[in-house]
Amino acid sequence: AVAVCLNNQISAVVLDSEFCTEAGWSAAQTLKMVNPQLPVMLLLKSAEGCVPCGVDAVVPSHFHILPKLKGLLEPQE
Repeated sequence: AVAVCLNNQISAVVLDSEFCTEAGWSAAQTLKMVNPQLPVMLLLKSAEGCVPCGVDAVVPSHFHILPKLKGLLEPQE
């Protein structure tokens, strides 16, 4: 995932907590180290659990992804 993001113009990253392992979390942290402006969002169906460093936003379902991404990608005033 990190290589794909480094070698392509990626606007944002969405991680699904059901598919993430420790390697997924370290990938999010590595992406933020390489590109701190890259928005990283986590789909986390349960409010429980620790949100790892490098995640900018958490959404509870796929219905919330696009509105939250729009907010993350719009220029801040």
